[in-house]
Amino acid sequence: MIKYITCISTGTNINPKEIERETEKSVWINGRRDLKFTTFAQYHDTGQAALEYLIKAETEKRDRLKQNIVTYQTALVKTEAILQELKNR
Repeated sequence: MIKYITCISTGTNINPKEIERETEKSVWINGRRDLKFTTFAQYHDTGQAALEYLIKAETEKRDRLKQNIVTYQTALVKTEAILQELKNR
């Protein structure tokens, strides 16, 4: 049986894997058990499901980065205002 694994930590990719056995939370590959859902990798039933997962994950990552930019820009403006205030003393 083929499952499709997505790995966010090693770059955005989808790899088909032949699995020997499957339970709700695990798959077995070459006699070794692997969790189906971790922070870094997930197994999917189809390539399409894997692709949709990656699109969602990368979109969420982009949105977090955009929010970080806003947060850091706000902090920079506040820091520059403090610096200006100190120069004016």
